[in-house]
Amino acid sequence: MTGYYVQRNSGYGTAYLEPGTWVAAGTASYTFTNLVAGAIYQFRITAVNTIYTTNRFLPDDILNFSDDASSIVALVPGMVTDLRQKSYDYVKGTIKLLWSAPAIKGSPIKSYTVLRDVGSGVFYPLWTGAETSFIDTKLVEG
Repeated sequence: MTGYYVQRNSGYGTAYLEPGTWVAAGTASYTFTNLVAGAIYQFRITAVNTIYTTNRFLPDDILNFSDDASSIVALVPGMVTDLRQKSYDYVKGTIKLLWSAPAIKGSPIKSYTVLRDVGSGVFYPLWTGAETSFIDTKLVEG
């Protein structure tokens, strides 16, 4: 075996782009880049040997492609819309923020970032984490 051809369509249910992307033998993965967010792509792969390499793309060629694999390219997650303060936990100089995870849209959410504006219109990163709550204990009254 000399390698593989990995094919994908254009992301909109069209035919496969031929001949595909050449991947050398011994390679176990390939990453496609510049895909359109939200598009559904189909992929397939075939192995190529010396006989096919010397007679490639003749009209009688038959390539044994794998079954199609479909994948949707992830979109940006939905916006957090229910940011709220825990109402029974008021402590001077402290706030507990809570929110629900937004729509995922194809890829798991890895983390959230809380930013704070100290009144100047400039937001500063305060915290990054995977939880859907955050307690800020360094607030100034007023």
